[in-house]
Amino acid sequence: MFIKIFLFAIFILSSVVNVLSIAKDKKLLTNISKPIIMPALLLFYISITPSPNTFIILAIIFGFLGDVFLIGTGLFFIAGLLSFLIGHALYIIALLGQVSFSNVP
Repeated sequence: MFIKIFLFAIFILSSVVNVLSIAKDKKLLTNISKPIIMPALLLFYISITPSPNTFIILAIIFGFLGDVFLIGTGLFFIAGLLSFLIGHALYIIALLGQVSFSNVP
């Protein structure tokens, strides 16, 4: 139980630090805190889910890659956008597997 609370606290703390660093225009702190958010979310997700969805795990990893790539410029920016696109497609695949369309006319 402690590990779940600890991982959730890291996720919340890194998110708050990131938002505040953006608001205060602290670029270095933003670049440090942003890549911590998704791995913290991933570890928390794995710790609370009895059977983690592979597509969700991959989507979070691609979100992390997108955050890291967007720190750079030029081709790194494009790689970041592609990472987010792939991540969102993986979220859609994961969630479509949980939706039943049998009641839709």
